[in-house]
Amino acid sequence: MARAKIKDIIRDIGYQGTRILFDEAVRLTRTGRIEEARQLISDAEELRKRIKLRKPFVLRRMVCKNCGAPLIPGLTATYRLRRDGRLTRLIVTCDICGYKRRFVLRIRGGHDGPESKKAKGDRPAKKS
Repeated sequence: MARAKIKDIIRDIGYQGTRILFDEAVRLTRTGRIEEARQLISDAEELRKRIKLRKPFVLRRMVCKNCGAPLIPGLTATYRLRRDGRLTRLIVTCDICGYKRRFVLRIRGGHDGPESKKAKGDRPAKKS
């Protein structure tokens, strides 16, 4: 019981530390010190790996996978929404290195999952 509590406390401190390092990296990026911000993000990643934590949302979505810079809308990143039929995608372009990431946000209309097949009814195959 006590062992589980210690692990939870360590995990919580690790997440807080990575969040503090990311917030400081964003602050440095806004002042124009991008290299120092990249170093802080790599420190946050090292802390996460050392404690064996899952990658937090801010490190997954708000850091460029190519150059490691924090993605701040309007400053270091361009965010666009694209609709392709049923799909709505978020396209994030890093203004420093030009790397693009695409995230599916929403799928419109019905889906072809098992529920829709039950609703249509399973018809047996025709015999020839």
